[in-house]
Amino acid sequence: SSIKQKIHLVRPSIKEVNMIHNDDDKNFRVLNIANHFWSKGTFMVVDAFKIFNEKYENSILNIVCNDIPGDFDIPKEIIVNKTSKLTIKEKLELFSNSDVFVHPTLQDAYGVYIEALAYELPTISSSIYDKDEVIINNICGLLIKPPFSLFESKIGIKFQNYDEFVSIIKSKYE
Repeated sequence: SSIKQKIHLVRPSIKEVNMIHNDDDKNFRVLNIANHFWSKGTFMVVDAFKIFNEKYENSILNIVCNDIPGDFDIPKEIIVNKTSKLTIKEKLELFSNSDVFVHPTLQDAYGVYIEALAYELPTISSSIYDKDEVIINNICGLLIKPPFSLFESKIGIKFQNYDEFVSIIKSKYE
């Protein structure tokens, strides 16, 4: 028999969590959890939400990020939690009170989107690194192509360090 008959692809295991999703018929609730505001794409989430909220007024964005720049305009409709670490109970509350998890990172970020999927939260993320092995596009989430990523930047070759990569992100944003 051929080797193809003996091999089976097993996607990373996501332990499902027993969670009661708190439905909210009045609002569409978006969640973003990501420290490293620039490289994890939180700035893109805020800008996309501004556009989305103009069309769909009954929407809420909840951001968990401890390094939002003080001069970055965050509309008052956006709920901000400036912490760097959440307890399991806090995550459960956030995930159970959200309709979608958005995480358009420009660098690797493994744990948080896996947790969102474990809580059966549809997840929108960038298609970098291993995301397509975990987020099955148009089934449990949506993968988007980022404008560029840390993996394409060749840190140490094209950029001297991580701070230079972030400065390039900021310059492309402005």
